[in-house]
Amino acid sequence: MRVFGRLALLGGLAACSSGDPAAPDASVDDGGDDAGSPVAVVIEAPAAPPIGAPFPVVIATADGAPRTLQVMLDAAGVSEQVTVYRGRGSSSLVADAAEPLTLWAGGETVTVTPVERPRRDLSGELEGADTEWDETRDVRLTADAAVPAGATLTIAAGTRILAVGRVSLTILGSLVARGTTQSPIIVTRAGAEPWGGLRLGRGANASLEHVWFLAGGGDVSLAFGHSASQPVVFAGAGASLEMTGGGVLDSPGKAFGADRAEVTLAGVLVSRCDTGGQLDDSLVTIRASHFLEIPDADGVAEDDDNDGIYLSGALERDGEEQTSTIRDTVFAGGEDDAIDHNGALLVVERAWIEGFAHEGIAASGSRSVTIADSVIRDCGQGIEAGYGSPSVRVEHSLVTGCETGLRYGDDYDWSVEGRLEVSGTIAAGNERNVYNWVNVLGGPVDGAVTIACSMVDDPAWDDRDGNLPGTPRWDAGGCLEPGSPGGGAACDGLDVGPRCE
Repeated sequence: MRVFGRLALLGGLAACSSGDPAAPDASVDDGGDDAGSPVAVVIEAPAAPPIGAPFPVVIATADGAPRTLQVMLDAAGVSEQVTVYRGRGSSSLVADAAEPLTLWAGGETVTVTPVERPRRDLSGELEGADTEWDETRDVRLTADAAVPAGATLTIAAGTRILAVGRVSLTILGSLVARGTTQSPIIVTRAGAEPWGGLRLGRGANASLEHVWFLAGGGDVSLAFGHSASQPVVFAGAGASLEMTGGGVLDSPGKAFGADRAEVTLAGVLVSRCDTGGQLDDSLVTIRASHFLEIPDADGVAEDDDNDGIYLSGALERDGEEQTSTIRDTVFAGGEDDAIDHNGALLVVERAWIEGFAHEGIAASGSRSVTIADSVIRDCGQGIEAGYGSPSVRVEHSLVTGCETGLRYGDDYDWSVEGRLEVSGTIAAGNERNVYNWVNVLGGPVDGAVTIACSMVDDPAWDDRDGNLPGTPRWDAGGCLEPGSPGGGAACDGLDVGPRCE
């Protein structure tokens, strides 16, 4: 998946770094707005959802293009507006009866058939036949349940798991869950109250494919992290979680939590949860995923640190700290920060971040974050190097439409001793493109910010260190308009722009 779009000029500016950059993909829409011809969409929903419990509905662009558009989703005559952000959006529905239910969106229709199934009630320590779940019977967790060390819980495609209020499933051994796009595994609430969560104990491991979690994180006694909620999926010390497809929707809890664990998320969709997750001292790999509408889509700040994702610290393995990565991932529509870095060791590549009330990427504490080939737009602040001593490097990226584009310092009265290094980047079209100001000092820190081979439309930086003045203008085809600052860059953008030797 490519989320970068057509930013032709960046190829030339990025010559500041070592090697020649790859050309931006000229076949991908740059803005992603729903202009021009209608965009075909597809509807993904389980063929046999449960009755009386939430199930997932995903709306995606039919060709996978990273477009943003508004779609009306109709089910049994009841309509709601769903925003598809850069190719994906979602809702969750509840079927009232065992009757075919037609879903309509953007000219596409899908009919699902809610069905009742025989039920098996489980709780306590699971062993023997109770560790094999399939679609023939719904699993209903009536109280907390656990898979002991040395045992494996296997869940087949199409299985539905319903848990009563605040009940959690703990894995001390292994979990293998193999759903498919057409027959996903659904873990949702039984009754009106949210359930608890899936918890991986010390040294446990879980491999999940096309598993959807809905209405979870309801046990506040298991709150974790700096927002007061239970993770829907939690990995403890030494645990390993790999999740491909599926995701976490419409939950009062944070989607993910981790403490000294290894977490890999690929093609996962998280939407309308307290936060996308908090992962402490862990090795985190996120790719081709979407974190949307955090914690909801009402635009009213909850004041509960509702970040898209919060990463703190780094996992140490064999005496060496491991670097976490976020690649080809979309963060859109949030009421706090998209990526909150607090002492993490992190690389962000080819991310698309937009519409977060506070920072697109907020760095603090210590260690480092590198942001490359990414777009950050329409946030309170684009990229911030805040309190403590974080090292922040920005390469070959676009920051636009924010109140502040690049910020050294923050709104706290704490010391700021890190660095902000920028190269091959456009930070233009923000209310304030570059801001170096530390509250506790009442002014800037000289030498803490370096900007080279970039366009920031700021007289303090223009014509210095290979920087170009002005703000670039693109035409509808994604190429620079004639006479635009930085003009002469074609769609490949490879050999145009200043070079830093």
